[in-house]
Order: sequence, then structure tokens, then C-alpha cells
Amino acid sequence: ATDHGRDGIRCNAIAPGWIATALADAAFDLADDPAASRAHAVDKHPIGRLGLPEDIANLAVWLASDESTFASGSVFTVDGGLTAQSPI
Repeated sequence: ATDHGRDGIRCNAIAPGWIATALADAAFDLADDPAASRAHAVDKHPIGRLGLPEDIANLAVWLASDESTFASGSVFTVDGGLTAQSPI
């Protein structure tokens, strides 16, 4: 972002949280009670659900669009508010 901003090159990152994908399903399946594990994860999200692939895709499309030309050097956390409640 700082090296090439004047060249019109923006640099951002997307930091997704738990997204409802096969990878997340595989992680839940490792638990003794996969359904309870998934329910616990959903309960921890203030938004009340896991993310969807579309949630990440929509941000990526916005970042690639002319609507976000002043966004640079940022990490966009997309986790349904999970880290907002973290004590860290």
C-alpha cells in the first residue's frame, strides 16, 4: 500500500472467520458431537450464524471496484463480530 499507492495500486487483505464450507464441516466433524460443535460456534457469533462464501465474495468484489478507491493498507475482518467481542 505504501510502496505503490501513488501508482494507483491498492493493497488490502480479507481476514475471514468461520465460513460455512466443506473445510468448516470437516473441522466440526472432528468433534465428538459435530452438531453440538457447530451449534457452539454459531452461538459464539454475535450475528448468529457462520459466514457464507458470498459474504467474502461480496467484499472482494467491492474491494476490486471503483467504489473502494480510497481503501488501501487495510485488513477487513469478516467474522460476524466474533473478534469484536474478544478480550484480546
